[in-house]
Amino acid sequence: MKPALAKLFERLGKSMVGDYRAMHPQRNPVVSLRNNAKKLGRVIRQYSFLSKHAVPFLENSNRVLRKNGWRSLAEQIEENIAEERGKAQEAAHYEIFCRGAKNELALDLKRTRASDASKAFVKRWLEISRHARPEFVAGALYAFELTGVPEMSLVKALLNDYSTHALGRPLDRKGRLAKFFDSHTGHFEVKHAQRIRDNVGAHLNTKAQHGLFAKGFHELMGAMDGWWAGMAAEAARTGVKKKP
Repeated sequence: MKPALAKLFERLGKSMVGDYRAMHPQRNPVVSLRNNAKKLGRVIRQYSFLSKHAVPFLENSNRVLRKNGWRSLAEQIEENIAEERGKAQEAAHYEIFCRGAKNELALDLKRTRASDASKAFVKRWLEISRHARPEFVAGALYAFELTGVPEMSLVKALLNDYSTHALGRPLDRKGRLAKFFDSHTGHFEVKHAQRIRDNVGAHLNTKAQHGLFAKGFHELMGAMDGWWAGMAAEAARTGVKKKP
């Protein structure tokens, strides 16, 4: 890997937790709600929209890459899509998440309606994936995959908190839900981010291209940061009676 590209990846990795609260285990705004089962339940339901729209985001991004001749990276993204759809597991990742949440936590994610924060995030997320410049889209893809480990580690902790407070027991470590999240933090997300690092170098040859890649990365990070803040604010209002 070229030194300039290695430095770019290093800067973005530091920025992910240094400049954005969403991926920080203590600074994420939802952390303040961890002792309230009702509010946590709302956050978990809204979080499911990330899993629900992961494949459309990847498919849109892949079309941009293919259109611009980024074949090697496009092939890797197609592999990521296949895995999201359940290639290496018994079902699509979204389905596994929904089944686990329903069976182990009595949370029916599929009947959840998107909140204003979730609607705004998904709209912006998919807009980003349709950007005309492949460098920008690749940067957003990298943000999506790089955030996978810290994000899913945080969500697993939230699921455990919800189970503890709502059901009186911690999340079953050997249950489907825990294994699903462990498979991502220990395998899928690590591999997905590495695929991008390994295949994007041939297309990022100038300072301007590096800048576009970084811009796409920060654009999605900002959208995710706003979404988590919005989810926390919406959940914090749960159960609060409006003044007459």
